[in-house]
Amino acid sequence: MASIASADIGVNFRIHETSTIDPTRLRAVRNVLGNTGFAKKLKNGTSNGQIDKGYMIPITIGASATLSYDVNAGGLVDAEGTGISLAELVGMILINFNTAGSVTMRQPAANGVAGVFNGANAGLIAPAALGPTDPGIGLWYGPAGVAVVAATGDLVELVNNDASNGSSVYWGFIGRSA
Repeated sequence: MASIASADIGVNFRIHETSTIDPTRLRAVRNVLGNTGFAKKLKNGTSNGQIDKGYMIPITIGASATLSYDVNAGGLVDAEGTGISLAELVGMILINFNTAGSVTMRQPAANGVAGVFNGANAGLIAPAALGPTDPGIGLWYGPAGVAVVAATGDLVELVNNDASNGSSVYWGFIGRSA
C-alpha cells in the first residue's frame, strides 16, 4: 500500500476597528482594507499546485540548540515508514509553543535548500508563544516549489533562539518527489 499526501493551507487575516467619531464610515473602510484570506487545497500529484509527500513531527529543541534535517536522503519517513526524498519543497510550517523565546527555520550555511530564504543562515522566525493555545507560527508556501538537490541542497535547520529554555515545536513540510 502506498502513502497518499494532500494538504490544506489557509490564512485568514482580519482587522476590526471601530471609530467613536463615525463608526459606520471607518468600519467600511477597514473591512475593505483589512480583510484578506487565502485557502488552498493541494491534491496528490507531482505537478505545480500538487504534492505527494508530507511530514509533520513534534520536536523538542534544547536551549540554544540547532537541529538539521535532510529532506532528500530518506531519513524522514511517511505514515507507512517509507523514507521521504523530495525533488521539490512546496511548503513548511513551524509552530512554536515556547513562551520564553523564538525558533528560526533557516537555510544552513552549507548544503541548504536554496530558494526558500535569502541565503545561508537566513530564515523565518516563529515568535514566542503567548500560551499553549496561542503559539508563534512561521509559514512558507511556494506553489511552484523549489528544487531540492541531493547532497548539496537538501538541508533545513531549526534553531532555538532561547539560551535558557528548550522549545517544544511542531515542524512540517510538504513537497513533491518528482
